[in-house]
Amino acid sequence: MLAVKESVALAPLTTFRIGGEARYFVEVKTEDQLREAVAWAKEKNVRSVILAGGSNVLVPDEGIDGLVIRVALIDHSFAGNELAADAGCNLLGLIRESAERNWGGWEKLAGIPGTIGGAARGNAGAFGSEIRDIITKVRAFDTETGEMREFENIVCDFSYRHSFFKDNPEWVITRAIIELKPSQYDISYALIEETIKEREKRHLQNVKAAGSFFMNPVAPQAIVGEIARKPCPCRMADRKSRHEGRTGRRRHREFTASELHREYGHRDRK
Repeated sequence: MLAVKESVALAPLTTFRIGGEARYFVEVKTEDQLREAVAWAKEKNVRSVILAGGSNVLVPDEGIDGLVIRVALIDHSFAGNELAADAGCNLLGLIRESAERNWGGWEKLAGIPGTIGGAARGNAGAFGSEIRDIITKVRAFDTETGEMREFENIVCDFSYRHSFFKDNPEWVITRAIIELKPSQYDISYALIEETIKEREKRHLQNVKAAGSFFMNPVAPQAIVGEIARKPCPCRMADRKSRHEGRTGRRRHREFTASELHREYGHRDRK
């Protein structure tokens, strides 16, 4: 039976740690509960909003007038080199456990915040690796029709930080099947720790942020030199921030932290 709550603070459930309340809130731990939650919202004639790991999510101060469904499906299992993981499983936790079982191939994704479902939806990647490189199938639920379907990798339409599921938000990922490669624990562990340390050097630490969410443009080599000679928006933004303190921190220009939003009337709730 669903345990739907009212007036639940959403700020603690996001990496920004700001934003208002959900009019209704429920945490689902099975596919059946997800189906039931969506049906509940339709019966009450309120919209349903999916929330997973809470990174790359900015909740408005006025909150969400509807049912926020937090995906907390966290079962996972290994069968040889195949990992079947529910959407709510923590990405780094899965990478570490795979290493302990002498399986690897995705160590360079270590440190990316969020869940395996969110990583699949956005084709998360770093340091030349992407989640699409190891996903074989994705299981998803259509919140409009109630259909549950498995998508082979090729039909997920993965591209740079994109997938079929971003274009079709009615489909909610519930599980991903990962094909891993044989590895040795000490080698995988060292690569995981090296990757995390490299991310820590590049990324903002100890701030309430969404993570890096700007996309890196891919330019043909022939025009790279021409681009380098033109004014760079990032450098212009950095110069502006030094004078006005509005657009970002000098440490890194790919991040937006909650401190910046306070300048525009948002409250940093703890």
